[in-house]
Amino acid sequence: MKRRTFLEVSLAGAAGVLTSLAHLEENMAAEKLQLSPDEWKKIEELARKS
Repeated sequence: MKRRTFLEVSLAGAAGVLTSLAHLEENMAAEKLQLSPDEWKKIEELARKS
């Protein structure tokens, strides 16, 4: 098994943090999303078809 350098470990950690921040931003945006009952029904119908 190849040992990773400090820089490789640090970059991998930074990438993980950026990914987590991106998910947090998506979740915060989703919280603001307001869908009507008809829109939810359409989404559920489409989900069942896939």
